[in-house]
Amino acid sequence: MDQIIYTSAKRGINSHADGMQIYSYTEGFSESDANLTALFRYKPLSIEAEQPYAFRYRKMNDGRCAVVLCTYLGKDYMGKSGRDGNFLAHAIVSDENFDLYPMELLNSPSLRTKMKQSEVNSDDEVGYLPAPTLIEGDVISRRKVGLFLKNGNNFAKLMELLYALFEYINNKRRVVILDSQKNRAMWIAALMYLLPKKESLRFDFCTYEYAPELSGCAVCGAYRTGTAFDISNPALNVFDFEEERYPKYKLCRSLFEYVEKSFSTGMVEFFEFANRIGGFSTKRYYEAFCLFALTGYDCVFDNDMYDNAIKLWNDLSSSAKVELLSRMQFDRGIWQNVSAEMFEFRSRFLMDAYGGNLGHLTTTVLSVSQYAADAPMLERKLVERISREKNKSKREVYSLLWSLGRGDLTFEVYKSVLSNADKASHEFGDYFFGFLMNVPEYAVRYGDVSISYMRKIVFENDDTGAALQLLRAVKVFEPNIILIEELSAKIAEGLAYSDFEAQRALVVEIKNGDKMYSEKMAAFVTGFTLNDCRSYEEYSRALEYCVRRYSLPRNLPQEDMQRYIEWICSKVYLIRNTKEYISLMRLIGITDIYGSYFFYECAKSVVNAFGIGRCGTEELVAYVKLLLYEATPYQRENATKELGTLNRRVINQLDRELVDELEPNMLNRWSNMRVLLVKKRFFM
Repeated sequence: MDQIIYTSAKRGINSHADGMQIYSYTEGFSESDANLTALFRYKPLSIEAEQPYAFRYRKMNDGRCAVVLCTYLGKDYMGKSGRDGNFLAHAIVSDENFDLYPMELLNSPSLRTKMKQSEVNSDDEVGYLPAPTLIEGDVISRRKVGLFLKNGNNFAKLMELLYALFEYINNKRRVVILDSQKNRAMWIAALMYLLPKKESLRFDFCTYEYAPELSGCAVCGAYRTGTAFDISNPALNVFDFEEERYPKYKLCRSLFEYVEKSFSTGMVEFFEFANRIGGFSTKRYYEAFCLFALTGYDCVFDNDMYDNAIKLWNDLSSSAKVELLSRMQFDRGIWQNVSAEMFEFRSRFLMDAYGGNLGHLTTTVLSVSQYAADAPMLERKLVERISREKNKSKREVYSLLWSLGRGDLTFEVYKSVLSNADKASHEFGDYFFGFLMNVPEYAVRYGDVSISYMRKIVFENDDTGAALQLLRAVKVFEPNIILIEELSAKIAEGLAYSDFEAQRALVVEIKNGDKMYSEKMAAFVTGFTLNDCRSYEEYSRALEYCVRRYSLPRNLPQEDMQRYIEWICSKVYLIRNTKEYISLMRLIGITDIYGSYFFYECAKSVVNAFGIGRCGTEELVAYVKLLLYEATPYQRENATKELGTLNRRVINQLDRELVDELEPNMLNRWSNMRVLLVKKRFFM
């Protein structure tokens, strides 16, 4: 930190010539480091009056901060015989921002207001000045300025000054204050106190300028007479508080209240917000305040403020928009305990801000709903917004509606779609029934509406998908067996034979716990799942699924079971793969019809088709039992030739299996066959 003194002296630190010059400065300071001429500009009034001081603050081009107090001294260093027009300019220049508001240095002992005769009228070499210390003055403080603002309508005048400062940011139209010397300092201090300390250092000011048009300050004081000031200059924004003539802006009540409330601390929150969304580069601080209020500060809000907020929002960077919307999603304070009007505007803002991105909008609304007292208002807006969506697919729209899951609110939109069946589809039914099943109380209240609608879709349009959805709904809302059977038949007609996923879904839907709704339904499922198969692969998959998962055809009536087994036998010779065929045999074997004639016929078919040597023990046992129970002696004798091709180990295993299963008279037949095998020496 450096200090510099500029005045009329016989000799300066770098000069032997007398007159106005730099008298001295801190060691290490270079005169070329700053625009000193601009710092030390002062001209007294041209009329007989007490000459004002000029207290100036400037943000230097090199980033340093400077305060200068210019005090009129009258005669130069020669005293009574000297020339008039002398003044003292004492400057303090800091490489860093000041720790206090610059105006608080007014009348500080750190800044000199006079020089000793022995200092300025001497032939001695001038020494360096010591490093300065900043001591707060006794004229300006936040408390004293606050008391000043309580007089009359001073606070309203300050609001006008604030608007003028915002205007200066936009168009550099300088603010000029006409008032007493004391009041000018108060007005400038009050204006700076509205800003956070760091932000206030961006604005140059001066309490007195002889020619305001030539000033480089944002705000300056002036006199009506005795100077070069042209009060009618349109390039200046003049606040003549002496004559009560100054610009009348359309004051925003909310901004007025915010400024009044935060005067004691400065508008820190607002300026932090402004910097996050682009800072001083936006130059649109009224719009910034409107957006600030809309996204976090609860106040009286109106349509004009909303329009200004949206103007700025549309020009923000993507990163600033993301940050703002993220805050609105996760900062519960933004939504809690706010007025209904503000909640309405914020809800409207979310709709406008997200535009076509319904996914993000829905996520935000659901987050807000966790802690917002007026969340139903926001949710209703979202539902209405989604229901009007034209650019999204039906699947996306219905999915978003489902994700809300908010009872009456969401159902109203579903119901509005239901009212026009021509525009609805079974896809809509998917989400509608999903919603109802997810909220049981609504399923009870509105199930009849949905069933009536879906019946229309199913039977007028042959819509298989809708039929399957209706089947699910009927099970929940109206467990009517006749309707279930009717729907199942409709679904079966529409399903492709190879669509096993749909077939399985059908089986699941008409199954009631561990049992089918009726024997008729069990027969229907078996007939649909198996009899309509067009290839072994289709049949094998369907059979395995029904047998293992649903114990079919165990539940079939006897006549249906016989027809089912006959069908299997008719398919045997179509199979050309031994492994797959034997797998089929084993599936038949677990259906609790092991002693059936048809099973033995299948075993015989295996032997005839692939040869006895390629069969497993299970199939061989079935084949031998068929020979023992049904074949003639001649057939059994011929069969022993085929059995004779088996090795001893297989024959012994076959013998053990048959001894445990055969009745006594059948055991005798088997013994005779075995003796015949030995006698003929068919063993290997």
